[in-house]
Amino acid sequence: MLKHKNSLPLLLEVQNVLRHSYPDFVWHVRPKRISDHVPVFSSHEVEATDFEDKLQFLKTNGYQTVTADAVAAFVKEGKPLPPKAVMLSFDDGRKSAWTIAYPLLKKYGFCATVFLAPGIVRSDEKPSPTIESVWDGSMQESGFNTQDFGPQRILSWNEILIMHKSGIVDFQSHGLNHQKIAIRNRIETFVSPQLIERYFFEFDIPYMENSEWLENTDPILGAPVYQMAPFYAEHNRLLDNIGLKEICIDYVKQNGGRDFFKLGDWEKQLHHLVREYRKESRVCDAFETLDEQKERIAFNLQQARDIIEEKLGDKSVRHMAYPWGNGSKTAIECSEKTGHLSNFWATIPHKPYNTCGSDPYRIVRYKHDFIWRLPGDGRKSLLNVFLMKFTRRTRGQLDY
Repeated sequence: MLKHKNSLPLLLEVQNVLRHSYPDFVWHVRPKRISDHVPVFSSHEVEATDFEDKLQFLKTNGYQTVTADAVAAFVKEGKPLPPKAVMLSFDDGRKSAWTIAYPLLKKYGFCATVFLAPGIVRSDEKPSPTIESVWDGSMQESGFNTQDFGPQRILSWNEILIMHKSGIVDFQSHGLNHQKIAIRNRIETFVSPQLIERYFFEFDIPYMENSEWLENTDPILGAPVYQMAPFYAEHNRLLDNIGLKEICIDYVKQNGGRDFFKLGDWEKQLHHLVREYRKESRVCDAFETLDEQKERIAFNLQQARDIIEEKLGDKSVRHMAYPWGNGSKTAIECSEKTGHLSNFWATIPHKPYNTCGSDPYRIVRYKHDFIWRLPGDGRKSLLNVFLMKFTRRTRGQLDY
Protein backbone atom coordinates (compact mmCIF):
# COMPACT_ATOMS: atom_id res chain seq x y z
CA MET A 1 0.00 0.00 0.00
CA LEU A 2 1.32 3.43 -0.89
CA LYS A 3 2.35 5.96 1.72
CA HIS A 4 0.31 9.10 2.16
CA LYS A 5 0.71 10.54 5.64
CA ASN A 6 -1.14 13.87 5.52
CA SER A 7 -3.88 13.61 8.16
CA LEU A 8 -6.17 16.28 6.70
CA PRO A 9 -8.36 13.88 4.64
CA LEU A 10 -9.23 11.88 7.76
CA LEU A 11 -10.47 15.07 9.43
CA LEU A 12 -12.47 15.85 6.31
CA GLU A 13 -14.23 12.49 6.63
CA VAL A 14 -15.45 13.50 10.08
CA GLN A 15 -16.49 16.86 8.68
CA ASN A 16 -18.43 15.11 5.92
CA VAL A 17 -20.53 13.29 8.51
CA LEU A 18 -21.21 16.54 10.38
CA ARG A 19 -22.19 18.31 7.14
CA HIS A 20 -24.62 15.52 6.20
CA SER A 21 -22.60 14.76 3.10
CA TYR A 22 -23.21 11.04 3.58
CA PRO A 23 -26.51 9.17 3.09
CA ASP A 24 -28.57 7.82 5.96
CA PHE A 25 -27.10 4.34 5.80
CA VAL A 26 -23.68 5.68 6.85
CA TRP A 27 -24.76 7.15 10.16
CA HIS A 28 -28.10 5.45 10.99
CA VAL A 29 -28.03 2.51 13.37
CA ARG A 30 -30.86 0.72 11.55
CA PRO A 31 -31.02 2.15 8.02
CA LYS A 32 -33.83 1.37 5.62
CA ARG A 33 -33.24 -0.74 2.54
CA ILE A 34 -31.76 1.35 -0.29
CA SER A 35 -34.28 1.74 -3.10
CA ASP A 36 -34.36 5.37 -4.26
CA HIS A 37 -30.67 6.15 -4.78
CA VAL A 38 -27.47 4.47 -5.89
CA PRO A 39 -24.34 4.51 -3.68
CA VAL A 40 -21.02 4.89 -5.51
CA PHE A 41 -17.85 3.82 -3.68
CA SER A 42 -14.29 4.84 -4.55
CA SER A 43 -10.86 3.28 -3.97
CA HIS A 44 -7.31 3.85 -5.12
CA GLU A 45 -5.39 0.80 -3.94
CA VAL A 46 -6.89 -2.46 -2.69
CA GLU A 47 -5.54 -5.22 -0.48
CA ALA A 48 -6.68 -8.79 -1.09
CA THR A 49 -8.20 -9.75 2.27
CA ASP A 50 -9.87 -6.39 2.84
CA PHE A 51 -11.35 -6.20 -0.66
CA GLU A 52 -12.55 -9.81 -0.63
CA ASP A 53 -14.26 -9.26 2.73
CA LYS A 54 -16.16 -6.34 1.24
CA LEU A 55 -17.17 -8.32 -1.85
CA GLN A 56 -18.32 -11.21 0.35
CA PHE A 57 -20.43 -8.78 2.39
CA LEU A 58 -22.03 -7.42 -0.79
CA LYS A 59 -22.67 -10.91 -2.15
CA THR A 60 -24.13 -12.24 1.09
CA ASN A 61 -26.57 -9.33 1.30
CA GLY A 62 -27.74 -9.45 -2.30
CA TYR A 63 -26.11 -6.30 -3.65
CA GLN A 64 -25.49 -5.97 -7.38
CA THR A 65 -22.79 -3.87 -9.02
CA VAL A 66 -23.40 -1.50 -11.93
CA THR A 67 -21.22 0.67 -14.18
CA ALA A 68 -20.98 4.43 -14.70
CA ASP A 69 -23.30 4.12 -17.70
CA ALA A 70 -26.07 2.66 -15.53
CA VAL A 71 -25.60 5.22 -12.75
CA ALA A 72 -25.68 8.16 -15.19
CA ALA A 73 -28.76 6.77 -16.98
CA PHE A 74 -30.57 6.34 -13.66
CA VAL A 75 -29.70 9.83 -12.44
CA LYS A 76 -30.38 11.61 -15.73
CA GLU A 77 -33.23 9.61 -17.27
CA GLY A 78 -34.67 7.52 -14.45
CA LYS A 79 -33.65 4.28 -16.14
CA PRO A 80 -34.29 1.48 -13.61
CA LEU A 81 -31.39 -0.14 -11.78
CA PRO A 82 -31.19 -3.71 -10.47
CA PRO A 83 -32.37 -4.17 -6.87
CA LYS A 84 -29.77 -3.12 -4.27
CA ALA A 85 -27.48 -1.60 -6.91
CA VAL A 86 -24.10 -0.14 -5.97
CA MET A 87 -21.14 1.04 -8.04
CA LEU A 88 -17.50 0.22 -7.26
CA SER A 89 -14.90 2.58 -8.70
CA PHE A 90 -11.11 2.84 -8.73
CA ASP A 91 -9.18 6.03 -9.45
CA ASP A 92 -5.93 6.67 -11.34
CA GLY A 93 -5.19 3.25 -12.81
CA ARG A 94 -3.05 1.73 -10.09
CA LYS A 95 -1.62 -1.74 -10.48
CA SER A 96 -3.72 -3.40 -7.77
CA ALA A 97 -6.81 -2.94 -9.95
CA TRP A 98 -5.23 -5.68 -12.10
CA THR A 99 -3.33 -7.78 -9.59
CA ILE A 100 -6.05 -7.97 -6.91
CA ALA A 101 -9.36 -6.30 -7.77
CA TYR A 102 -9.89 -7.86 -11.19
CA PRO A 103 -9.44 -11.51 -10.11
CA LEU A 104 -11.69 -10.99 -7.08
CA LEU A 105 -14.38 -9.27 -9.12
CA LYS A 106 -14.37 -12.29 -11.45
CA LYS A 107 -14.58 -14.64 -8.49
CA TYR A 108 -17.66 -12.95 -7.02
CA GLY A 109 -19.41 -12.06 -10.28
CA PHE A 110 -19.15 -8.30 -9.84
CA CYS A 111 -18.07 -5.44 -12.10
CA ALA A 112 -16.30 -2.13 -11.46
CA THR A 113 -15.28 1.09 -13.17
CA VAL A 114 -11.70 2.35 -13.33
CA PHE A 115 -11.35 6.09 -13.85
CA LEU A 116 -8.10 6.12 -15.79
CA ALA A 117 -5.44 8.82 -16.28
CA PRO A 118 -4.16 7.54 -19.66
CA GLY A 119 -1.21 9.92 -19.90
CA ILE A 120 0.66 7.98 -17.21
CA VAL A 121 -0.29 4.43 -18.26
CA ARG A 122 2.68 2.15 -18.96
CA SER A 123 3.40 0.25 -22.18
CA ASP A 124 4.81 -2.92 -20.57
CA GLU A 125 4.44 -5.87 -22.92
CA LYS A 126 3.95 -8.65 -20.38
CA PRO A 127 1.05 -8.37 -17.88
CA SER A 128 2.06 -8.57 -14.23
CA PRO A 129 1.17 -11.68 -12.21
CA THR A 130 -2.09 -11.50 -10.30
CA ILE A 131 -3.33 -13.05 -7.08
CA GLU A 132 -4.60 -15.93 -9.22
CA SER A 133 -0.96 -17.09 -9.28
CA VAL A 134 -1.24 -17.57 -5.51
CA TRP A 135 -4.56 -19.38 -5.84
CA ASP A 136 -3.20 -21.87 -8.39
CA GLY A 137 0.01 -22.44 -6.44
CA SER A 138 2.40 -21.04 -9.05
CA MET A 139 3.52 -18.25 -6.69
CA GLN A 140 3.92 -18.05 -2.93
CA GLU A 141 1.78 -15.44 -1.20
CA SER A 142 4.89 -13.85 0.34
CA GLY A 143 6.45 -13.54 -3.11
CA PHE A 144 3.27 -12.02 -4.51
CA ASN A 145 3.09 -9.43 -1.74
CA THR A 146 6.66 -8.28 -2.35
CA GLN A 147 6.60 -8.58 -6.15
CA ASP A 148 7.63 -5.48 -8.10
CA PHE A 149 4.71 -5.06 -10.46
CA GLY A 150 6.34 -2.58 -12.82
CA PRO A 151 7.31 1.08 -12.93
CA GLN A 152 5.39 3.30 -10.52
CA ARG A 153 2.86 0.52 -9.90
CA ILE A 154 0.63 1.82 -12.70
CA LEU A 155 -1.45 -0.30 -15.06
CA SER A 156 -0.15 -1.18 -18.51
CA TRP A 157 -2.22 -0.96 -21.67
CA ASN A 158 -2.06 -4.75 -22.07
CA GLU A 159 -3.60 -5.25 -18.63
CA ILE A 160 -6.23 -2.61 -19.33
CA LEU A 161 -7.15 -4.23 -22.65
CA ILE A 162 -7.57 -7.65 -21.04
CA MET A 163 -9.84 -6.24 -18.34
CA HIS A 164 -11.81 -4.22 -20.87
CA LYS A 165 -12.43 -7.24 -23.12
CA SER A 166 -13.63 -9.27 -20.14
CA GLY A 167 -16.56 -6.90 -19.60
CA ILE A 168 -15.82 -6.97 -15.88
CA VAL A 169 -13.97 -3.65 -15.70
CA ASP A 170 -15.23 -0.52 -17.41
CA PHE A 171 -12.72 2.26 -18.17
CA GLN A 172 -13.67 5.91 -18.03
CA SER A 173 -11.71 9.15 -17.73
CA HIS A 174 -9.80 10.60 -14.80
CA GLY A 175 -8.26 13.37 -16.87
CA LEU A 176 -5.02 13.06 -18.78
CA ASN A 177 -2.11 13.09 -16.32
CA HIS A 178 -3.54 13.66 -12.84
CA GLN A 179 -1.68 16.95 -12.67
CA LYS A 180 -1.99 19.96 -10.40
CA ILE A 181 -1.65 23.59 -11.44
CA ALA A 182 0.38 26.40 -9.87
CA ILE A 183 -1.87 29.08 -8.34
CA ARG A 184 0.59 31.25 -6.29
CA ASN A 185 4.16 32.37 -6.88
CA ARG A 186 5.26 30.90 -3.57
CA ILE A 187 7.86 28.25 -4.37
CA GLU A 188 7.38 25.25 -2.12
CA THR A 189 10.26 23.19 -3.50
CA PHE A 190 12.04 22.29 -6.75
CA VAL A 191 11.87 19.31 -9.06
CA SER A 192 14.29 16.70 -7.73
CA PRO A 193 14.72 12.94 -8.27
CA GLN A 194 13.17 12.32 -4.84
CA LEU A 195 10.21 14.56 -5.61
CA ILE A 196 9.55 12.94 -8.97
CA GLU A 197 9.30 9.56 -7.27
CA ARG A 198 6.86 10.95 -4.71
CA TYR A 199 4.79 12.65 -7.39
CA PHE A 200 4.36 9.42 -9.31
CA PHE A 201 3.44 7.51 -6.21
CA GLU A 202 1.10 10.14 -4.77
CA PHE A 203 0.02 11.62 -8.11
CA ASP A 204 0.73 15.26 -7.24
CA ILE A 205 2.26 15.87 -10.66
CA PRO A 206 2.92 19.56 -11.44
CA TYR A 207 1.41 20.81 -14.69
CA MET A 208 3.92 22.01 -17.27
CA GLU A 209 3.23 22.93 -20.88
CA ASN A 210 5.17 19.98 -22.32
CA SER A 211 4.14 16.67 -20.78
CA GLU A 212 6.98 14.73 -22.45
CA TRP A 213 8.99 15.25 -19.26
CA LEU A 214 6.86 12.52 -17.70
CA GLU A 215 8.97 10.03 -19.65
CA ASN A 216 12.32 11.70 -18.93
CA THR A 217 12.52 13.98 -15.90
CA ASP A 218 16.17 15.00 -16.20
CA PRO A 219 15.49 18.07 -18.42
CA ILE A 220 13.33 19.69 -15.72
CA LEU A 221 15.42 18.94 -12.62
CA GLY A 222 15.60 22.14 -10.59
CA ALA A 223 12.39 23.66 -11.97
CA PRO A 224 10.41 25.57 -9.31
CA VAL A 225 7.33 23.87 -7.88
CA TYR A 226 4.79 26.46 -6.77
CA GLN A 227 1.80 26.26 -4.45
CA MET A 228 -0.64 24.05 -6.32
CA ALA A 229 -4.33 23.21 -6.59
CA PRO A 230 -6.22 20.40 -8.38
CA PHE A 231 -6.23 20.74 -12.16
CA TYR A 232 -10.02 21.07 -12.53
CA ALA A 233 -10.63 23.38 -9.57
CA GLU A 234 -11.86 26.94 -10.12
CA HIS A 235 -8.41 28.56 -10.32
CA ASN A 236 -6.61 30.53 -12.99
CA ARG A 237 -3.19 28.95 -13.46
CA LEU A 238 -0.04 30.88 -12.60
CA LEU A 239 1.96 30.86 -15.83
CA ASP A 240 5.54 29.64 -15.71
CA ASN A 241 8.21 32.32 -15.39
CA ILE A 242 10.31 30.85 -18.18
CA GLY A 243 13.39 32.90 -17.34
CA LEU A 244 13.40 31.79 -13.70
CA LYS A 245 12.69 28.20 -14.65
CA GLU A 246 15.59 28.10 -17.13
CA ILE A 247 18.04 29.64 -14.67
CA CYS A 248 17.19 27.06 -11.99
CA ILE A 249 17.39 24.13 -14.42
CA ASP A 250 20.68 25.38 -15.86
CA TYR A 251 22.12 25.85 -12.36
CA VAL A 252 21.41 22.20 -11.56
CA LYS A 253 22.98 21.03 -14.83
CA GLN A 254 26.12 23.08 -14.17
CA ASN A 255 26.42 21.71 -10.65
CA GLY A 256 26.31 18.00 -11.22
CA GLY A 257 22.78 17.23 -12.42
CA ARG A 258 21.32 14.45 -10.26
CA ASP A 259 24.39 14.52 -8.02
CA PHE A 260 23.52 18.11 -7.07
CA PHE A 261 20.57 16.79 -5.05
CA LYS A 262 22.91 14.77 -2.85
CA LEU A 263 24.16 18.02 -1.32
CA GLY A 264 22.72 18.86 2.07
CA ASP A 265 21.91 22.46 1.09
CA TRP A 266 20.73 22.01 -2.51
CA GLU A 267 17.30 23.49 -1.78
CA LYS A 268 18.82 26.45 0.05
CA GLN A 269 21.04 27.18 -2.95
CA LEU A 270 18.10 27.22 -5.34
CA HIS A 271 15.98 29.43 -3.07
CA HIS A 272 18.89 31.89 -2.93
CA LEU A 273 19.07 31.83 -6.74
CA VAL A 274 15.34 32.62 -6.92
CA ARG A 275 15.63 35.57 -4.52
CA GLU A 276 18.48 37.07 -6.53
CA TYR A 277 16.60 36.61 -9.80
CA ARG A 278 13.45 38.22 -8.49
CA LYS A 279 15.38 41.11 -6.99
CA GLU A 280 17.01 41.90 -10.33
CA SER A 281 14.22 41.09 -12.80
CA ARG A 282 11.14 42.47 -11.01
CA VAL A 283 8.93 40.41 -13.32
CA CYS A 284 5.21 40.54 -12.47
CA ASP A 285 3.20 37.34 -12.06
CA ALA A 286 1.08 36.33 -15.04
CA PHE A 287 -2.07 34.20 -14.88
CA GLU A 288 -4.08 32.48 -17.58
CA THR A 289 -7.33 34.13 -18.68
CA LEU A 290 -10.73 32.49 -18.27
CA ASP A 291 -10.69 31.55 -21.95
CA GLU A 292 -7.24 30.00 -21.54
CA GLN A 293 -8.45 28.11 -18.47
CA LYS A 294 -11.36 26.68 -20.46
CA GLU A 295 -9.05 25.77 -23.33
CA ARG A 296 -6.62 24.01 -20.97
CA ILE A 297 -9.36 21.98 -19.28
CA ALA A 298 -11.22 21.10 -22.48
CA PHE A 299 -8.01 20.00 -24.21
CA ASN A 300 -7.08 17.81 -21.24
CA LEU A 301 -10.52 16.18 -21.14
CA GLN A 302 -10.60 15.59 -24.90
CA GLN A 303 -7.09 14.14 -24.96
CA ALA A 304 -7.92 11.70 -22.16
CA ARG A 305 -11.06 10.53 -23.97
CA ASP A 306 -9.30 10.19 -27.32
CA ILE A 307 -6.41 8.14 -25.94
CA ILE A 308 -8.59 5.67 -24.03
CA GLU A 309 -10.94 5.20 -26.99
CA GLU A 310 -8.05 4.76 -29.43
CA LYS A 311 -6.23 2.24 -27.21
CA LEU A 312 -9.34 0.16 -26.47
CA GLY A 313 -10.79 0.35 -29.97
CA ASP A 314 -14.47 -0.34 -29.30
CA LYS A 315 -14.83 1.93 -26.28
CA SER A 316 -16.93 5.07 -25.75
CA VAL A 317 -15.70 7.26 -22.89
CA ARG A 318 -18.63 9.29 -21.61
CA HIS A 319 -17.92 9.75 -17.90
CA MET A 320 -15.11 11.25 -15.87
CA ALA A 321 -14.13 11.47 -12.22
CA TYR A 322 -12.29 14.47 -10.86
CA PRO A 323 -8.86 13.85 -9.32
CA TRP A 324 -9.04 14.59 -5.60
CA GLY A 325 -12.83 14.71 -6.11
CA ASN A 326 -12.45 18.40 -6.90
CA GLY A 327 -14.23 19.93 -9.90
CA SER A 328 -15.74 23.29 -10.75
CA LYS A 329 -18.44 25.01 -12.82
CA THR A 330 -15.90 25.66 -15.54
CA ALA A 331 -14.84 22.01 -15.59
CA ILE A 332 -18.48 20.89 -15.85
CA GLU A 333 -19.01 23.27 -18.78
CA CYS A 334 -15.91 21.90 -20.53
CA SER A 335 -16.94 18.35 -19.74
CA GLU A 336 -20.31 18.82 -21.41
CA LYS A 337 -18.69 20.42 -24.46
CA THR A 338 -16.29 17.48 -24.86
CA GLY A 339 -19.09 14.93 -24.87
CA HIS A 340 -19.07 13.65 -21.29
CA LEU A 341 -22.47 12.68 -19.92
CA SER A 342 -21.59 12.72 -16.23
CA ASN A 343 -18.96 13.78 -13.70
CA PHE A 344 -18.11 11.89 -10.52
CA TRP A 345 -16.87 13.81 -7.48
CA ALA A 346 -15.96 12.87 -3.93
CA THR A 347 -18.48 13.99 -1.32
CA ILE A 348 -20.36 17.25 -1.83
CA PRO A 349 -21.61 19.14 1.26
CA HIS A 350 -25.34 18.64 1.85
CA LYS A 351 -25.68 16.40 -1.23
CA PRO A 352 -25.64 12.87 0.15
CA TYR A 353 -27.59 11.03 -2.56
CA ASN A 354 -27.49 10.10 -6.25
CA THR A 355 -31.21 10.08 -6.96
CA CYS A 356 -33.30 10.09 -10.11
CA GLY A 357 -33.44 13.70 -11.34
CA SER A 358 -30.28 14.86 -9.56
CA ASP A 359 -27.45 16.52 -11.49
CA PRO A 360 -25.48 13.93 -13.54
CA TYR A 361 -22.48 16.27 -13.47
CA ARG A 362 -22.39 16.15 -9.68
CA ILE A 363 -22.50 12.46 -8.85
CA VAL A 364 -21.15 11.88 -5.34
CA ARG A 365 -18.92 9.03 -4.20
CA TYR A 366 -18.08 7.66 -0.76
CA LYS A 367 -14.86 6.04 0.38
CA HIS A 368 -14.82 2.25 0.10
CA ASP A 369 -14.95 1.71 3.89
CA PHE A 370 -18.56 2.82 3.92
CA ILE A 371 -19.53 -0.35 2.08
CA TRP A 372 -19.59 -1.76 5.63
CA ARG A 373 -22.41 0.66 6.52
CA LEU A 374 -24.81 -0.66 3.89
CA PRO A 375 -27.87 -2.43 5.35
CA GLY A 376 -27.24 -6.12 5.81
CA ASP A 377 -25.82 -8.96 7.87
CA GLY A 378 -22.23 -8.41 9.02
CA ARG A 379 -22.57 -4.64 9.01
CA LYS A 380 -19.84 -2.81 10.97
CA SER A 381 -20.41 0.11 13.33
CA LEU A 382 -19.49 3.64 12.29
CA LEU A 383 -16.97 3.72 15.13
CA ASN A 384 -15.39 0.53 13.78
CA VAL A 385 -15.16 2.05 10.29
CA PHE A 386 -13.43 5.18 11.57
CA LEU A 387 -11.06 3.13 13.71
CA MET A 388 -10.02 1.19 10.61
CA LYS A 389 -9.50 4.45 8.76
CA PHE A 390 -7.49 5.92 11.61
CA THR A 391 -5.29 2.83 11.87
CA ARG A 392 -4.47 2.84 8.17
CA ARG A 393 -3.88 6.57 8.22
CA THR A 394 -1.40 6.40 11.10
CA ARG A 395 0.46 3.70 9.17
CA GLY A 396 0.73 6.03 6.17
CA GLN A 397 -1.56 3.97 3.90
CA LEU A 398 -3.22 5.76 1.03
CA ASP A 399 -6.79 4.45 1.10
CA TYR A 400 -7.63 5.64 4.57
